[in-house]
Amino acid sequence: MTRRHGAGEGEQWGGCIGDSTITGALELDGAFQIDGSAQVNGLVSFGANNVYDSTWFDCSVKGTYLKTHDQSSTCLLAQLWFKDTGNQLGEGADRIYQVPHFEIDYPLSVGASLNNLTATQVTVQAAEQGVVACLSESGGQALCTTGQYRLLLMRLV
Repeated sequence: MTRRHGAGEGEQWGGCIGDSTITGALELDGAFQIDGSAQVNGLVSFGANNVYDSTWFDCSVKGTYLKTHDQSSTCLLAQLWFKDTGNQLGEGADRIYQVPHFEIDYPLSVGASLNNLTATQVTVQAAEQGVVACLSESGGQALCTTGQYRLLLMRLV
């Protein structure tokens, strides 16, 4: 079920909505405000207004990934996430980690960098030795060489 707020398709709501439970998708057209508390169980995605979500894409060491975004700006806040799809870290498949900025310091080249940012595109460049490094269950450093990245960009101005 999809419900819309605003003119157009679906159910139209006006004014204040009391306690409501929505099962399925909720699509909001235009601005909205939550007064009080809200709980979301599941994925929240934002439209083209201010957040770009690449969704998960496969990555590997030395990989270069061109992403076309809809932010019409280079003044962006960026977050890159990694999902261990192959249980390389020994903590169970599909664990999610934030990827630190590309590190080229001795002894390892690990992580990713965002390069060639324009108002509509950015390149994600994976490092040479690992797409992410994390602490293993034993407390040592563990490298992943494959998995999935997800890029989130938020327009600041």
